[in-house]
Amino acid sequence: MKKGLLIGINDYKFAPLRYCVKDAIKMKEVLSYNFDKSKNFDCRLMVSSDTNQITRKSFRKAVRDLFTTKCEIALLYYSGHGLSNEFGNFFVTQDGSNFDYGISFEEVITLANKSKTNNIVIILDCCYSGTFGNFHSVNDNHIFLRQGVSILSATLPDQYAKENHDGGLFTTLMYDALSGNAADLNGNITLLDIFSYASELLTPWKQKPVLKSHLSNLFSLRNSGPKLTLKKFKSTSGSNVSKEIDSLVDSINDLKVSKMSISKLKIEMEEFVNKIIGEKKEKKVFISYSHKDQKWLERIQIHLKPAIREGIVEIWDDTKIESGQNWKSKIDDALKTSNIAILLISADFLASDFIVENELPPLLSSAQNKGTVILPIIVGHCRFKEDINLSSFQAVNNPDKPIEALSKSEQEAIFYKLSIEIEKKLITPHNNL
Repeated sequence: MKKGLLIGINDYKFAPLRYCVKDAIKMKEVLSYNFDKSKNFDCRLMVSSDTNQITRKSFRKAVRDLFTTKCEIALLYYSGHGLSNEFGNFFVTQDGSNFDYGISFEEVITLANKSKTNNIVIILDCCYSGTFGNFHSVNDNHIFLRQGVSILSATLPDQYAKENHDGGLFTTLMYDALSGNAADLNGNITLLDIFSYASELLTPWKQKPVLKSHLSNLFSLRNSGPKLTLKKFKSTSGSNVSKEIDSLVDSINDLKVSKMSISKLKIEMEEFVNKIIGEKKEKKVFISYSHKDQKWLERIQIHLKPAIREGIVEIWDDTKIESGQNWKSKIDDALKTSNIAILLISADFLASDFIVENELPPLLSSAQNKGTVILPIIVGHCRFKEDINLSSFQAVNNPDKPIEALSKSEQEAIFYKLSIEIEKKLITPHNNL
C-alpha cells in the first residue's frame, strides 16, 4: 500500500496565496491511479477553505498519522507558505503568528526518520524550500536522512517558488512528469526522473529544484503506461526493423535464453525504439507565432510545402489541432518531438503570455540541453534585441529590417532562405536499419 498526504493552503490572514489548493488537488488526481486505473496512492487531501482551517494541531496530527502507519511508500506533498530564519525552517499554518509560525520541518523530518515505512518522499512547493532539512545548529549544508528518505524541493534556499496561470510552476511540471512526460519506456516514473525533468524546464525561469536523498534503490511513484507498445512500434518502424523485432521476441520466448541474454535483448529493443523516435524527431519543425501574425505563418507553410511533399520535413503549428482535442497536450507533445523551432517574432509575439510562459521555456531549455535549433524571424519592429534569451540566437533576417518593412520580393527571399536552411539541417545521412 502507498499512502499520500497532500496539503494546500491558500487562505492565510496575511499574504493569501492563489494556487496552492489547486496544486494539491492536481497532485491527488495524478497520484491516486496509474494509467490503467489501478490504485496507486491512497491519498488524503487536506486543503484550506472558508470552513476548514489547517492549524498546527491538524497539520501535526495528519503528518503523524502518515508516518506512523507502515506502508510501501509514504508521500507528503506541501504547497503553501514556507519560512526559513535563524530559528529553523517552517511550514506556515493558518493559525501561525510572529515567532510561532507553524510546524518546524525538523519535527517532520524527525518523524520521517523514525517511521517504519521504508520509503518516504517529501515534496515541497514553497519559497526557500531548498533549505528545508538543513539543520542550522550544525551547518546549513548538512542534513540527516536515514536510508529511504528523500526530499524534493521547488527552489534553492534563497529563491521564491514561481507561479503562472496554471498554478505553481514546479507542481505543474511535476504533474506533467507524473502524467508520462518523464517516464521510461515501460511508463515508470521515479523521483529522480521528476527532478531531472523539472530541473531542465525550470532553467529559463531561474528557479532550481533541489533533491536530497538517501536511497539504495529507485522506486516508481506512478506508471503512466508504456510509451510504445510492440505492436505500435512494429507498425511504425518499417519492415526491416519489424523482422528484427520478431527475431528478438522469438529469442525471448525461447526457454533456453538466460536472464543475462534477456537483459541484453531488452537493451537492444530500447535502442531500436530510441533510434526510431530520434529519426522521427529529426524531421519535425515547430512554428511558434502570434495569431495576429498568421499571414506570415501561411507564407512559411507555402515555402516549405515542397520539402513536406518529399518527406524531408514535417511542420507543426497550432492549426494542426482539431476540434475537441486537448490543445495544451498537443502543443506539449509537438514541443518535445521537434528539433527545429521557427519563431515569428513581433511585438504581439513578445506580448503573448501563453507563448512566453508555455512555449519559450521548453524550447530554450531544449536548445541549451539537446541542441534544438532556434530560427527567429523578425516579422515586425519589437524588443527582440533587448531580450537576453532570444537575441542569443541568430535571426534569419536583419532585426532592423523586419519582414513587414520589406518589399514583397524581399519577403519571399527571406522565406526561401529559411526553407533552404531548414532542408540543409534536416538532410543528413542515416544508416539503414
